[in-house]
Amino acid sequence: MDITDKSKPDMDEFWNWLVQINNIHELWDRHPTYLLVQAAYLFGALMTLLHAHFSKGRWMLFWCGTLCHGLVIEALCFFLPEDVADNYWHSQTPVIFLGGRLPLHIVVLYPCFYYQATAAVNKFRFSILAEPFAVALLVLLQDIPYDIVGVKFINWTWHDTDPNIFDRTYWVPWNSYFFHLTFSASYTFWFHWLRLRMGRSGDRRRGKEVSKKWRDTKWELGRVSTEIMSFLLSSLLGVVGGTVWFMIIYHPLHDILGVPTEVCFFALLAMFCLIVLRALVFGGANENLCRVVRTRDFLLLIHLIVHYSIFLLLTIFAHPENEIAIGYHEQVGPCNETVQFPSVVGKLLTKQKYLCLTDYDEKYFDFHCTPSPPLSYTKWYQICGTPFPNRAEYIVIVAIPAVMALFVFGSIYSGQKTERRKQVKVKGK
Repeated sequence: MDITDKSKPDMDEFWNWLVQINNIHELWDRHPTYLLVQAAYLFGALMTLLHAHFSKGRWMLFWCGTLCHGLVIEALCFFLPEDVADNYWHSQTPVIFLGGRLPLHIVVLYPCFYYQATAAVNKFRFSILAEPFAVALLVLLQDIPYDIVGVKFINWTWHDTDPNIFDRTYWVPWNSYFFHLTFSASYTFWFHWLRLRMGRSGDRRRGKEVSKKWRDTKWELGRVSTEIMSFLLSSLLGVVGGTVWFMIIYHPLHDILGVPTEVCFFALLAMFCLIVLRALVFGGANENLCRVVRTRDFLLLIHLIVHYSIFLLLTIFAHPENEIAIGYHEQVGPCNETVQFPSVVGKLLTKQKYLCLTDYDEKYFDFHCTPSPPLSYTKWYQICGTPFPNRAEYIVIVAIPAVMALFVFGSIYSGQKTERRKQVKVKGK
């Protein structure tokens, strides 16, 4: 497909709608940093997939399950009514699905995030109730630089006035972080709990005995029928569980009581941190750790280095004002038309129906690289990145999670080696 001449993707034939191939050379000329980010995620998908293959057991099921879970999430966002869920648009990529809306690297983003976090948390001995929260925190740690750098380099755009994503920092909606915490925790819980109840670990014993049995057998394959059911249901229930977190925390606080989204997020983050801290200090999660770091774990470490390096290097050397994104964006139109849609707590929310070109507040893109702004009612058009308001600030804000990841993931993996050496010395004495 020639992205320079195309006004809209070909929707006449199903296969043309399902998957489209764009000219990679044209994309490189206009949006090179985006291709680098995509390459980093495809590389991460390969590294985590290889790790799952070598780990055997349920690891490959977990990797594939996160893939299906992500597809369910993304498809729902595109198939639900536009007034409800259509509030973000990805820029075009070499391979893109669902009528030019779902890039290939977004499909594998979920395995990258979830698998990395789960493999690291697996070094501990969390209970089945505490482990999802630990996984979620490490997913968030990976997501922060991706979100901040991605939106600044116009990898995607957000709806200008949607109240659910209106509260932002560095143009990233706080609800994006809320989403990654809740949906990753939900999927992790269902993946393990369903198998525990339906499969080989589903005995009648309770308390510490059941928890210990789960920790020792959670990656062993069970019956085929059990694994298929838990695989399919966790992909679906992970979405349901994540939505419930929004229903019980975000929407009542934000929609009814008017609490800012960032306060809702930090309340959730504090809750997750306290649960994990309690498990580490009082729940025995750090006792009898899995001391062995296997050769295949270096696949994950290599990907983590690539992941954080690419975003840090972009903030140091790249120029977002030179990036040009062509594709679907918020539809341009009159400034005085609004739409109302219900939140899950029943309150009617209001947003502008169209992007108002004379009064929009999306300072991460403009139209300086185009002969003229797009015409009214246009959805497929070209946008241009904008310069860093303060490059040093962006470098620091991306370096912080990178350093935290170095400490957290580094301690988890290198710490295991240190413990193993200490044990060898004690035995030698």
